[in-house]
Amino acid sequence: MALLREAARGLSTADLAALIVSGVGDPAPRESSLKSMAVLIGEYSERDPAAAVALLFEYNALERFGGNFHLWGERDAAAALAWLDAHPGNPGDRWQVLEGMGENDPQGAFELMRTSPARDGMSGFPRLFETWVQRDPAAAVAAWAANQDWRACSGSTWLPALERASPAQREELLAAFKALKDPNLRAKGLIAIAGHKVLTEPEEAVKLAENSGLPARQQWEMRRGVLAAWRQRESNAAADWYWKSTPAEQSADAMETLMNVWLAPGIAAGEGCLEWVQRQPAGSLPAETPQLYVQAAFARDPGSALRDWLVLAPRDSSEAASALGRYLATTPQGALLPVLLEEAGFPAQMKATVLGAAGHNLPRDLRKF
Repeated sequence: MALLREAARGLSTADLAALIVSGVGDPAPRESSLKSMAVLIGEYSERDPAAAVALLFEYNALERFGGNFHLWGERDAAAALAWLDAHPGNPGDRWQVLEGMGENDPQGAFELMRTSPARDGMSGFPRLFETWVQRDPAAAVAAWAANQDWRACSGSTWLPALERASPAQREELLAAFKALKDPNLRAKGLIAIAGHKVLTEPEEAVKLAENSGLPARQQWEMRRGVLAAWRQRESNAAADWYWKSTPAEQSADAMETLMNVWLAPGIAAGEGCLEWVQRQPAGSLPAETPQLYVQAAFARDPGSALRDWLVLAPRDSSEAASALGRYLATTPQGALLPVLLEEAGFPAQMKATVLGAAGHNLPRDLRKF
């Protein structure tokens, strides 16, 4: 393909157009022909994206091969949008124009995106913010904060931009987020910053989470966000930080959050969680820990969750077994509990307590318990 690209660069624009016209007339092109067409159209578009679109449209091949509307938008968005207004087609073409426009005028592109009737169908929106952060981080934050009714303006908007931004630009973003008056928006932005930092500088992410100056609810959300991001890479370190930095009076809530994050579906879901719980000093965990564990893990793997509960729960606690039964009665697997408990290895007396609390009619051999 490199040789073909080099050859295409050496052709005149008229020769490129002639070859493209010849290629679009082939009703059943081979894969190699399609690749060649892509190179030829790409070269023609680089020279004149408007002419390339017009040529493909003239020969009824625009939908088949696509035009480089992103490049046209970057060079002359007004002309590209005017052409699309006169030739309605794929809505995605308009978004490509606006994304291309964003390379030079992110504010203008954002305004057109924001007022588009199909704005919630737009894809690739974070790409605009990648460009905008390169030019004016504070303006990008201001526009994002002012348009929270648009679902595209979420915390995840910033992830690609943070990857591409320089350290100085990330500091500008951080300052802009901290300056937001709305604590919910401030938290969204700071969570995005911390989530990026935790990948390479977990200590800095922790400092940011613990010194954010946010109200209690938003502070909890930020700490949870750091935990979730860090857990993907270093589960034990993330759990140790979160658990040890939580006040004792909040231990049950902290354990619920920790279990929900660690056992949620995702990268290495649940891996090492049981072992981490078992390593904690005796008496240091809240009594609800086995119950919180099973509630977080059950949907993903009922059998494994029940076996782990047996490891964690006190053997002589009818209260813990009853709590388990009441929870299991609310799950879609409620009718299968006798089989699930049997397969998990529950002792007869504990099995009877769980089933009784779940509202099952006990088999005759368990009624003595």
